[in-house]
Amino acid sequence: MRPILSIFFALIITILLFLGMAYLHQSFNISLDGFPFFAVIFLCGAIATWFSMENKIRYGVYYGIVIAVMYGFFLDAPFITLILIPIAAGMGGYIAKNDKDSIKKLLGSKSQIKYKSFFINLYNRNKIVLIASLVIFFASVLIGGIGPYLSSSLNHFMTNLTVQYLSAIASKGLGVGTTLSIFLNNSNIAFFYMYIGGILLGIPSILGLVELGLIIGFQSFKYPFTLFYILPHGIFELSSYVIAAAAGFKLLNATLNVIWGGLHIKRNKPVSEQASLILNANYLKFRDSLTLIVIAIVLLVIAAIIEANISMAFGNYITGLNIHSSFASYLLNLINH
Repeated sequence: MRPILSIFFALIITILLFLGMAYLHQSFNISLDGFPFFAVIFLCGAIATWFSMENKIRYGVYYGIVIAVMYGFFLDAPFITLILIPIAAGMGGYIAKNDKDSIKKLLGSKSQIKYKSFFINLYNRNKIVLIASLVIFFASVLIGGIGPYLSSSLNHFMTNLTVQYLSAIASKGLGVGTTLSIFLNNSNIAFFYMYIGGILLGIPSILGLVELGLIIGFQSFKYPFTLFYILPHGIFELSSYVIAAAAGFKLLNATLNVIWGGLHIKRNKPVSEQASLILNANYLKFRDSLTLIVIAIVLLVIAAIIEANISMAFGNYITGLNIHSSFASYLLNLINH
C-alpha cells in the first residue's frame, strides 16, 4: 500500500475508534481520555507503518502529526498532548517496523512451545526489574501492616493516607463502578503513573508501589475482613501494578541508554547511522517494556470484571456482612468511627 494510503487507512480506523469512544462517553458518561486515547494513537501509528510498502517509522509519525494538527484545530488541547500524539504514533510505527516479520510468524504459528519460550525469555530478560518491583511492594505492605503497631505517629500517618485514598475512590464512585469505569481508572494509573512515570528516574513508579503497599498492608492488618473484598480482583490488579512499575523501570533503562549514547555521538561519523545504532541497540529493552505494560493492562481487564461483578458478593458471602453500597465508603466510615 502506498504511504499516503496507509496513513489515510490509519486515519479511517482512528475515526471509527473515536466514534466508538464517543458513543461510550455519551451512553455511560465515562471519560475515555488518557490511556484509551493514546492506545488508539499508538495502534493506528503502527497501522500506518505496517501497511505501507516501505514499512518506515516516519509514516507512523506523519500520521501522528496529522492527528495532532486536527486535534489542535478542532479542540482546545493542551500543548503537551499535541506533542505526545506524534510520539505515541511514532512508537507504534517503531514496533511495526522492527517486528513486522516476527509478529507475522507469531500469529501464524500453531506451536505452543514458541509462546512458552517467548514468556520465559521475557521473564529472564526482565527478572531484575520484576523482582525489584515485587520487593518494593511487599516491603511496603509489611511496613504498612506492622508499622502502626510500633509507632503512633506512623499509625496516624497511615490512617490519614488510607482515608485520603478511600475518599478519592468513593468520590469517583469506583466502589460500585462498572467494569469499564474501573478499568479506565486503573489503566490510567498503570500506564501514566507506573509506566510513563518510569522515565522520571522511576520515582513515580516507586512512590506508586510504596503508597499502594502501605495502604493494602494497613487495611489487611487492621481490618483483616477487607482481604475477602480485595483478594478476588486484587490478585490480578496488584500483580498488574507490580508489572507496570517493572515496565517503567525497563523504560527508564532504555531511555537512559539512548541519552547516554546520544551524548557520545562522534562528529567524524554520520549522525543518522550512529543514532540508528543506538536505537536498535536498545530496541529490545523498549519492546520488553511495552510487552510488560500490555500484560499489565490485560490483567487489569480481568481485575475490573471481577471487581465489578464478583468481589462484593464474595466478600459478603464469606464475612456475613451485607454491604451493597461502595465498599470504600463503608471502610471509610469504619475508620472515622
